[in-house]
Amino acid sequence: LRLGGFGYSTAFFVPAEIHGRRALIPNERFGWRFFGPELSRSPFPAVLSPKKAPNTRRIFVLGESAAFGDPQPAFGLARMLEILLQSRRPESRFEVVNVSMTAVNSHALLPVARDCARLEGDVWVVYMGNNEVVGPFGAGTVFGPQAPSLALIRASLALKATRTGQLLERALASFRPRPPAGAWGGLAMFLEQRIRPADPRMTSVYAAFQRNLDDLIRTGLRSNARIVVSTVAGNLRDCAPFGSLHRAGLASAEQTEWERLYRAGMDAQEAGRLEEALGWYRQAEAIDPEFAELQYRWAHACLPLGQIDEARRRFLLARERDTLRFRPDHRINEIVRQTVKTRESEGVAFVDGEAVLAGVSPQGLLGRETLYEHVHLTFEGNYTLARALAEQIEHSRPPVLAQGAGEARPWLSLADCARALGWTAAAEHEALAAIHGRLEDPPFTTQADHAQQLQ
Repeated sequence: LRLGGFGYSTAFFVPAEIHGRRALIPNERFGWRFFGPELSRSPFPAVLSPKKAPNTRRIFVLGESAAFGDPQPAFGLARMLEILLQSRRPESRFEVVNVSMTAVNSHALLPVARDCARLEGDVWVVYMGNNEVVGPFGAGTVFGPQAPSLALIRASLALKATRTGQLLERALASFRPRPPAGAWGGLAMFLEQRIRPADPRMTSVYAAFQRNLDDLIRTGLRSNARIVVSTVAGNLRDCAPFGSLHRAGLASAEQTEWERLYRAGMDAQEAGRLEEALGWYRQAEAIDPEFAELQYRWAHACLPLGQIDEARRRFLLARERDTLRFRPDHRINEIVRQTVKTRESEGVAFVDGEAVLAGVSPQGLLGRETLYEHVHLTFEGNYTLARALAEQIEHSRPPVLAQGAGEARPWLSLADCARALGWTAAAEHEALAAIHGRLEDPPFTTQADHAQQLQ
């Protein structure tokens, strides 16, 4: 098959010749193993020397679309990290390589990490966890089997890495309907993939994520890289649930009464009678507490009344009960915390990105100040997170940054980074236009706060 030119490389980096010099570039076909050629996304363009240059600190950024920098990777996390570190320590050269990809999850990022392990990385920054449910092999995926065993997943990926496996995959695919080329439909592809909090498949999702994260960290440590792992942020205050389901077994008469109470609560809330609205919502919750949108509206009724702690609790309930799981839930970030905790002596550092971003948000509630919609970081959000990561990189032990080369310069401010990266009003308009277009498609159009988001 190889001699006949059949198949494709599954490596993340492939060799190339650039101006007569050997180099590595991201493999446009890397995602085929996970999505098929019709739906696969592309890595961020890069040119990498197989051998790291002298006095260079090579940093890999691993994650999904949020780490990739969607909707504008030129102003994303990797670029922000590079400019912060370079200005801080100008005596060294920093090469920050964006190896994140849209729609992937830990099953795809572990093979990326194994390729990075051969390339002399000094630091790996890991910001992943958004797509564990909807990405490849998740409980709510549209890209193939849902929540199979980890052993089966890894065996399948190993087989697809061979030309024989790719031939078998093509033969099997000929019996299945295939999406047309360019058929990527964004989040709308997942509208029928509703996952309740108690769905038993979630146990497999969490176990696989924990194992993949642990294996990724071990891979990095074996390559002598320092690992910086962050929790991932999801919009609480300005992102209504994408999907809500009534509790299982709710009788027709109960649902009718619930809807009467819920409507009365919404009418009172819209009229500004917030205490009355809370009364109606309490009665509705007594019948069915699982409807995510109820918790979200309840939280927004609490905010003007100064009930911040109760609002936070309700926002979290709304996220946990969202049946279209495009945001990371509490368990995902707890797995990150537990996996990284107590490993500092091994060269693993932890950044609570969720808490860092919440710390610059009003009332500590993650919202549009740092996130465009559900998980993608604004320019300000990328700066805030990159600054926390850069500080952790600087303080890593054993040290990664050059020591004894004079006093470190002050960290660049947000305005300084904007100037250095060319972030202008035109660039901001471009980002907002892209997000506005996204909000005009399902499932955003079905959110309770859709009109406010467009406004």
